[in-house]
Amino acid sequence: MARAALDQISDKELPELARAVVLLTSGMVSVEERDFAAAVTQLTEAETVLNKFGNTLILGFLAELQAYLALALVAQGRIDEARGRFAAMKPLLVAQKSHRLVVRVEAAVGVA
Repeated sequence: MARAALDQISDKELPELARAVVLLTSGMVSVEERDFAAAVTQLTEAETVLNKFGNTLILGFLAELQAYLALALVAQGRIDEARGRFAAMKPLLVAQKSHRLVVRVEAAVGVA
């Protein structure tokens, strides 16, 4: 269902921030679909776009992005990279009360 909605806007011209949010959402969906290569590509591209904004309001997006990217990286065997990305954003995820996501990533990267 989410993928179908994303496919409906995939060919639309979007402002840069909206495009980044679509990429982020696509990457999250790709993780759930276990398409980890696509997830890494989409999330990395979203990260590049979001980092251009340099706005503290974007940090929430970046925190979730890093968590989902960590899940995809672990699935590709890139555990050290996943741990580093997750560790950098874990305090913000906790502050956002993203407890389920934190627990999920901690289990994946082997951090308690």
